[in-house]
Amino acid sequence: MTKELDKRELVPWGWAPGSYMGKCCDCGDQWMDGDKRAHRCERCAMILRYTQAEQKVADLAYLSA
Repeated sequence: MTKELDKRELVPWGWAPGSYMGKCCDCGDQWMDGDKRAHRCERCAMILRYTQAEQKVADLAYLSA
């Protein structure tokens, strides 16, 4: 069973839930559901989160080899 992501977990990656409009610093798309201090869209924040998680796993595998 997979735990559903709490959207507040994306805050360290530049996005938080809210009711403001903004423009993503990565893809340039407009978003309408973020916090006023968010600088990424939810999609780009999720991509960055999982990319960094995969890199950590790869680093650990390299160090333990």
